[in-house]
Amino acid sequence: MERQRRRLPERRAVAGSGNKQSQIQFQTGIDLNRFFESTRIIMPVNFSYNGSQSEPRFTAGDDVVRTGALAEASDTRSSGRTISTSYSRTWSDRSNPFLRYTLGGITANYSRTDIDNRNPISIDQLSTNNAAVNYSLSPRQWLKIPLGRKITFFPLPERFTWNYSVMNSTSNSVQRSPDSSGVHVPIYGTTGHQANVLFGADTRPFDFFHHSFAATRNLALDPSLMERVGFINLGKVVGWNQQMDARLQPSRYGAWLRPNFTWNSRYGQANGPELSPDLSVRQITNNQSIGVTWDLPFDQMAMTAPGDTAHRGVPGWKRFMSRLGPVGSDAQFNSSSAHSRTVGTADFLYMMGLRQNPGFGPTDSTGKVQASFGNRSDDGTDWRFGAHTTFLLLYSATVMVRSDYGQTLRGSNGVTTRSNRVHFPTLELNYGRLPEVLRAQAFSGQPDHQDQLRSQPVGGLLEQRDAHQRVDQQ
Repeated sequence: MERQRRRLPERRAVAGSGNKQSQIQFQTGIDLNRFFESTRIIMPVNFSYNGSQSEPRFTAGDDVVRTGALAEASDTRSSGRTISTSYSRTWSDRSNPFLRYTLGGITANYSRTDIDNRNPISIDQLSTNNAAVNYSLSPRQWLKIPLGRKITFFPLPERFTWNYSVMNSTSNSVQRSPDSSGVHVPIYGTTGHQANVLFGADTRPFDFFHHSFAATRNLALDPSLMERVGFINLGKVVGWNQQMDARLQPSRYGAWLRPNFTWNSRYGQANGPELSPDLSVRQITNNQSIGVTWDLPFDQMAMTAPGDTAHRGVPGWKRFMSRLGPVGSDAQFNSSSAHSRTVGTADFLYMMGLRQNPGFGPTDSTGKVQASFGNRSDDGTDWRFGAHTTFLLLYSATVMVRSDYGQTLRGSNGVTTRSNRVHFPTLELNYGRLPEVLRAQAFSGQPDHQDQLRSQPVGGLLEQRDAHQRVDQQ
């Protein structure tokens, strides 16, 4: 008996592909202050939402269509929601002065953000809450104490600021099961809390002197490090910065004796928990700069008085000195220092920027300030002097002369480098009317066409003009 062989059709697997994607964005806002405009309170509320989703149609590597719970277990989503609001109030000159100068400086804001990201492998969720209360006041003009005809003392600060901010965050991540069982395996979960108080003030007791400081108090440290007044948590200072500057220019001694003096200094300190758990290690820096500029108006020596009607001539030596032009000079001195890890409080002169040693003793164990392990000390000084003037030559020609000399010293952990720089002279020439007087075109070999025409008789001019016309016609 003969057997018949039949060949069954082959089944080929076709790899599937295709995604369903959707995206939505939404944003709105409302001004709640419209319901109580008489209070002059401004309180807007804003809300925004954005989301995206991608659902695969097939399982990767086969042609099985995923539906229902299987499709939901393989989707990819991303969504975010944010709501925010703020508070402020406008005050007029007719408002109660006590309220305007106390509660008038308060502003506040709040925001909340929720983020949900998921993919076929994991689900990540993040939620943050931010709130801040700000207070600002400018009481300098409230009290003035005159000390003379031109000097007034202002004991109150020019500006005072206080800011309280808090942030709470919660994040967690879970691993998704590839099937439709809905089992989630926790990966991690964290909770964060930050609270700080930033305060500072700008003081200008006299018009020529200014001082400002800004400090940071951390309210989320270990309870044993906190400073408290009753039940009020004051936290601990982890940052301090201050700046001083002064400017003085006497004007009573005339135009020849009017030097301009400037001075400024900075001091910075950081002693947060990132340097040491007990906040004992500090990173400190300071710098100062002193500058003097002095301009001598030699160019005004040849000028006559406005009421001089006798037309008396200016002496020759004054005319000669006036050709020096305004002579200007400037000098500057800078110093700076930085220490990365120190223990102890720097002395007063270091905080003022007047010295580079914060209080180190002859040995590491002595002195008001000690260097901690891993400390790096950098310091530097540099000074420079420069002068410039403009000489007046003949026919409005001038030459500017500049000179500059300086020296720089840099030190790092006891190793010092020095560099000197000298720039003299630096000249800048302005020819004025010299090219016209010296007839620069004649020196370059190109005769002046106007001079040629001016030297020819009238008939020659007519013949030359006719020749040009004939050439143009051809």
